[in-house]
Amino acid sequence: MVKKYGISFIEKEFKKRGFKLLTNEYVDARTNMEVECKNGHKILKSWDSVRSGRGCQKCVGNFKKSFSDVKEIFEKEGYVVLSDDYKGVLKK
Repeated sequence: MVKKYGISFIEKEFKKRGFKLLTNEYVDARTNMEVECKNGHKILKSWDSVRSGRGCQKCVGNFKKSFSDVKEIFEKEGYVVLSDDYKGVLKK
């Protein structure tokens, strides 16, 4: 039988790993909860991902950027963005 943890245990474990738990309810190990990393990024993390050592996606740059983020990056490099949206890194 799988052990079900309580919210106080989960909160302590997230804190040990540098996250502040913002969600008040723990459902299960695979359900995402809102957390804040030590750099102030608010992200969704599951207990499974934190327990296995995965950190903040924003701190390591591993997240999907918004259209405004991408447009700003291109404009800093001197390009003019003609598109009105961003579909992902694999689309031109």
